[in-house]
Amino acid sequence: MEFKKFTEKTAEGIKYFLGEVAEINIREIQKNNGVLMHGITILEKGSNLSPTIYLDGLYLEYLKGKTMGSVIKDIIEIYEKAKVKGRVNMDFFQDYEKVKSHIFCKLINYEKNKELLQELPWRKFFDLAIVCYYVYTNDLIGNGSITIRREHLELWGIKEEELLEEALNNTRHSLPYCWYDMKDMIKEMWESEKGQLSLEEARLLQDIFRHRRDAEPMYVLTNFAKMYGAINMVYEDVLEEMGNMIGCNYVVLPSSIHEIILVPGDTPNAEKLRFMVNDVNSTQVSPQEVLSDHVYFYDRNRRKLSMM
Repeated sequence: MEFKKFTEKTAEGIKYFLGEVAEINIREIQKNNGVLMHGITILEKGSNLSPTIYLDGLYLEYLKGKTMGSVIKDIIEIYEKAKVKGRVNMDFFQDYEKVKSHIFCKLINYEKNKELLQELPWRKFFDLAIVCYYVYTNDLIGNGSITIRREHLELWGIKEEELLEEALNNTRHSLPYCWYDMKDMIKEMWESEKGQLSLEEARLLQDIFRHRRDAEPMYVLTNFAKMYGAINMVYEDVLEEMGNMIGCNYVVLPSSIHEIILVPGDTPNAEKLRFMVNDVNSTQVSPQEVLSDHVYFYDRNRRKLSMM
């Protein structure tokens, strides 16, 4: 069964199961790096918000032999756990003074998101773009984030630069950076009873070490939330502090949108490093989480980051 037919059959099955109490919609959702996903929303009467349940992964399970009945059952179960009971008042989001302290920044790839950036306030940073998101916590809908769009600037009556400066300051102070020695981090994650190191992450880190045979330590730079931590490469004071800690110049490898890897050294082989990053990005990193195929160099004496 083709994907379009699969989505239609899925919507019909859910409609049959829930009856007229719910409105069912299938929609395309553009994710980071131009990744297009397909989600289904189920909006019951008396509610004004609905969780989006993605169908792409379920379709792959169907192709592997999962029945339509099992797919629909899974969607219903996901919906029952995540559905919003009652109406959520979003009026607060119209007041910039009430939301501005919870707006933060992240880095995304510029070329891969050119179409998306037409709708967002953003700032160029080498081959990347700084964009903003709002983090919310709600008793009914839980935790999540909202990407800030140009329409929000109009709603709030503020300028793009004002928003970006506020978000950059919030991110620097409310999501402070942290760093780990890569070998210690791998050992800790591998030995953790919680199994924090997934198979994909283990393979990614193995690939990095496979390409780098010398004994120089490497460091992972992120934030305490370990979410969108690559943004730390835009802060000059953070880069300087890392240079002081390492004690020499270093190369910045864009591991993902969530973290970067710092490799000490004065004479990096740019071509070899770019090949390594491209290889890891294409084989081990989720398409939505790829940051860049380029590498960067931090000159400690000049206090300057440049793209290699």
